[in-house]
Amino acid sequence: MTANSTEQTAPDISPGLIPPNLEAVPEELQQYRQWVVWKAVEKTKRDGSVKVTKVPHNPKTGKPASSNRPETWGTFDDACEALLMDGYTGIGFVFTTGDPFVGVDLDNCFDEAGNLRDDARRAVDELQSFTEKSPSGKGLHIICKGELPGAGHCDNKAGREMYQEGRFF
Repeated sequence: MTANSTEQTAPDISPGLIPPNLEAVPEELQQYRQWVVWKAVEKTKRDGSVKVTKVPHNPKTGKPASSNRPETWGTFDDACEALLMDGYTGIGFVFTTGDPFVGVDLDNCFDEAGNLRDDARRAVDELQSFTEKSPSGKGLHIICKGELPGAGHCDNKAGREMYQEGRFF
């Protein structure tokens, strides 16, 4: 499964976020009924800074979705239609134990000139899978086939996370 994308297209988007490139999503991922739509919601942290979170919604009903409740997910087409018609910010693929995929989330992948950092380039080259910029435009999401030895691995200090269930990108 390979497709690398940094070019983005789609609907009106929240300031500072890039829209999804729906045409770049591999057909293999599109076949799974594990899709949600999401809205960007700003939350103020205790230190006064603002963080944008992605709140998932069921693409068929518009009600809240959960990465642990399959009845709140839809098809890729459901998510694309909801994104284009109902004013959501993006779409997301939900990782489950029933699929062969792992999500790799790399934060702060670009230097000050906007070039991909060497460590991020190595990860992209080694995994050779569907890679896209994260909605912030500062990181990368990689979806590849694989299996983690546990539910997930996080190194928040380094900005590196891997998931195979209970999350969505």
